[in-house]
Amino acid sequence: MKIDFVADTNFLIYVHEGNKIALPFLEYIFRISFISEVELFKEQTINLRRKYNIKLPDVIIASTSLVYGIPLVTADKNFAKITELDMMLIEV
Repeated sequence: MKIDFVADTNFLIYVHEGNKIALPFLEYIFRISFISEVELFKEQTINLRRKYNIKLPDVIIASTSLVYGIPLVTADKNFAKITELDMMLIEV
């Protein structure tokens, strides 16, 4: 599958807000970078980091789950302290 372009965060914000300037580009196949994805939910990440004082990689993972509204499957019990998180703990 051919990818036509990589979308920057501002383009994704335009799409989310329904800005008509972005509409012609939605006909193409595009991807976003990890950095753009993190920028989209940085507020969630900052708030969780302050509230729970957990490691940055873990808070990014938790934020991803929360922003997309999907459960997190993990064996890391440290995620259990994040009460907002829909989490399935794998017992090993």
